[in-house]
This record gives sequence, structure tokens and C-alpha cells, in this order.
Amino acid sequence: MIEFWQNLPSIVPSTLNLFGFELKLYSLAYLLGVFSVMGFVYIQDVQGKLSAKRSDYEDLIFVSFLSAILGGRVFYILFYNLEYFLAKPVEMFWPFIDGKFTGFYGMSFHGGLVFALIAIYIMQKKRRLPWGELQYVLLMPVCLALMFGRLGNFFNGELFGRQTTQGIGMYFDGVLRHPSQLYQALLEGPILMSAIYILRNKLNIQNLLSWFLGLYGLSRFLVEFVREPDAQLGIVWFGLSMGQILSITMIFLAFYVNKIKFLR
Repeated sequence: MIEFWQNLPSIVPSTLNLFGFELKLYSLAYLLGVFSVMGFVYIQDVQGKLSAKRSDYEDLIFVSFLSAILGGRVFYILFYNLEYFLAKPVEMFWPFIDGKFTGFYGMSFHGGLVFALIAIYIMQKKRRLPWGELQYVLLMPVCLALMFGRLGNFFNGELFGRQTTQGIGMYFDGVLRHPSQLYQALLEGPILMSAIYILRNKLNIQNLLSWFLGLYGLSRFLVEFVREPDAQLGIVWFGLSMGQILSITMIFLAFYVNKIKFLR
């Protein structure tokens, strides 16, 4: 059983063949993430729990999703691999190399979050969506989207953990490592989603965004201790990785987020 677990990355396929069409599980994970958010909004609307129009929420989700992709790319370029992209600027936002589609191989969650929040701020003001309702409607399924994204990283064999001798490790590129993608999928998915549900429905707490930022930042900070640091940066400051530095910033932001006028 341990042998099966440790070799799971090589057993699980990275693509599905559907009627002759190859679909990458990484891409499928992103689609499932978007459908999770859209589906939750639809369910809330059918149950009569939305005070705003569903179409307004759908527009907000679409804009914030595109903004998250852009922000994830921008932060990756600026904080993780700036020297490389300054030498090859054409690859910053062009998913083709030597005429072949390669996609964007570098994305930063923190950048995606920042750009998505800016988009949500603009849309929330423009459509006058109730902030308390908006937080719950978005954050619950966003946890599922994060889980699918980390599973996509696992299927892609990327963002794995540091070397380990423990039985929980898995073989990535022939080296036994922590399956940090699965750790994050668990923490950012069902655990964070359960926390958001309890905070809203059991404890009647309304400032869900600050809790989301703080809890995500804490979980990401802890997982970074067993996650392989970025190859270009490694450990960047006082034994901390760039992911941990950004997560600390995220935790501090959580303490002040409710002071922002539009969040009141």
C-alpha cells in the first residue's frame, strides 16, 4: 500500500483522452474551479438566497477570473523570475515558444488574489452588490476552486515538496518528496471551506474576507516549510521563502481589511 502511495504521481495520468481529444487534467482542474463558483451562485439563486441579480454575480466572476490570471502572471514575473523575462520579454504574455503552444508555466496565487480583489472592488461598486452576501457567495466555492487548482498542480507533477524519508512522501522525478500539493488541496479546500461555513452560519461572523486572507495565509506559510522553494529564488530572507513572505503580508492584510471603506 505504501509503495502504491509513493508511486502515485507516476500512476495518475496527466491527460485524458476523450474521443481522440487530449485534455490535460491541469486545464480540467481550472475549469472545475470556475464551474464550482458559477454552480454555487446558481444554487444560491435557485434557493432564493441572492438579493442581487445572478447575472451581476456571473459578470463579476468572469471579470475577476480573468483578472486573477493576469495578476498571477504579473506577480510571478515580478517576484519570481524577473531576470529571465527581462531577457525574453516576448514570453511574458505569449503562450507560444518556437511556434508551439506551451501555455503559461508560471503563476502566483498572491498576484491572482490582488488583481481579483481589485476587479471585485470595481464590480461591487459598479453593480452595488451587497458586500456581506458577496463574501459568502464567492469565498465558499473559491475554496473548492483552490482545491482543484492544487490537484491540477499534482497531476502536472509540479510545485512538489522537499525531499523526505517519511512514508507519506511520494516520488517526483525519482526523488521521494512531500506531496505538498495535496497538503495545500486539503487545507485550502475542505478545511478552509468548512471554516468559512462555520464563521458565517454558526458564529454569524460577517467579515469573512479577513478570515479567509488570514487562514489562507497561515496555511500557505506552514506548507512552505515542506514545499520545495522556487528554483530561481530559493530561500530569500531570514530562512523564509518568497511564498512565506507574501503569506505574512497576507496575514497582516487580514487584520486591516475591514478598515477599508468599501468593505464596511
